[in-house]
Amino acid sequence: MRYPDGGGLTAEGRARREKVRLQAAQMFEQGMHPVQIARCLRVSTKSAYQWHRSWRVGGEAALASKGPGGNACKLDEDQLARLRAALDLGPAAYGWKQDQRWTLARVVALIARLFRVSYTLRGASYLLHRMGFSPQVPVHRAAERDEGKIAAWRAETWAKVRGWRQRPGRGSASRTRPARPCARRRPAPGPAVGTPPWSWSPARDRAGSRPQGCCASGPARRAACSSALASTAGARARGAACPKLTTLP
Repeated sequence: MRYPDGGGLTAEGRARREKVRLQAAQMFEQGMHPVQIARCLRVSTKSAYQWHRSWRVGGEAALASKGPGGNACKLDEDQLARLRAALDLGPAAYGWKQDQRWTLARVVALIARLFRVSYTLRGASYLLHRMGFSPQVPVHRAAERDEGKIAAWRAETWAKVRGWRQRPGRGSASRTRPARPCARRRPAPGPAVGTPPWSWSPARDRAGSRPQGCCASGPARRAACSSALASTAGARARGAACPKLTTLP
């Protein structure tokens, strides 16, 4: 990956900021306050005060662009072009055949071999960043990899294989397990349609949690149910008098 125009501010960006500073210099000559200038130019108040101090010392020339910042590069433009071309060839072209990765140690050795210039690992990192390179995670691929054959296989063979796959049935939510028309449908969760949630259930009756006919609404029915649940003997005695209440097992 490479940064646009070598990373940092581009020439257009430096020219744009210089234009803003020169506009501030013209406003300083008109006697405007730095706070008003910061509001008009949409910059921070700190920058406006710094520009004002520089303008008072050196005038408008003090706000001109000084070019890209940082220390001077040890390599000139021609050497940087040669280094960029050498990096594009890969490490194998210069004897590193173990893998195709440009490490900082290899870049330092390459610069010393080509230009007789010494660099530290950190200096080589700054140089590569200035040239537009960034650290990358290596991708392990076979040396015999043929991109043309891979593209042809995807366009022809894989297209046929995908066409043979079984289409999912109607109403199926899975592509690997289509719905079967003969499969028994499971009841939907929750109470059945038209059945109140407090209706009697045979399973609940067998479990002994509630006597048959007992419901959760109505004060008279609730009283009868509470008395029926008082004791097993009392429920059996009331079974004959109240036909709606059955004896507990």
